[in-house]
Parts: sequence; C-alpha cells; structure tokens
Amino acid sequence: MRQRQQVRTAAKLRISWNRYRWIAAPEAAASAGLLLGYACMPFAIAAAVGLVVLMAAALMFRLRVRDSARFVLGDAVLLGLAAATAVLGVTAS
Repeated sequence: MRQRQQVRTAAKLRISWNRYRWIAAPEAAASAGLLLGYACMPFAIAAAVGLVVLMAAALMFRLRVRDSARFVLGDAVLLGLAAATAVLGVTAS
C-alpha cells in the first residue's frame, strides 16, 4: 500500500521499496502457520523456524544501519520467542 512510515523504514534500512514490500509474504505465511499450528503441530514448527529466519534477517539489517536500541531489542525478543516456539514444538511432538 506504500504507507509513508513503511517507505521511511525501507529507506532507513537501505532496502529498495520493491524488495521491502515483499517482506509481507513471509510474515503472512508465518502468521497463518502459527494459527494452523493449533490444529497441526508441524505447521507451527515450520512457521516458527521461518519466523526465526525472518527475524534474524531483520536483526541483521537493523544492526547494519545502527538502528535504535528499542527496535533491535524488539527484533531480538521476537527472534527468541520464535526460537523457543520452534524448540518447544519439536520437543513436544
């Protein structure tokens, strides 16, 4: 939708808008997978692993541009939660 704040974020992270807007696809897939995970654990595990990859990449981009500590911390917390979800899903099944 090219929302102004998202365009600014893409510019701050030095990602072209055409590439940045595709981040929504893995985010939506992870959300759907986590919701499907209530019915079928393998979906939750796959979504959590995908979210780990997505958040690790987000964290690397934020560190590369020396983004504010609150954004780095937020991405790190989400990365940790996704990793914990993946590990707990694997050990539970």
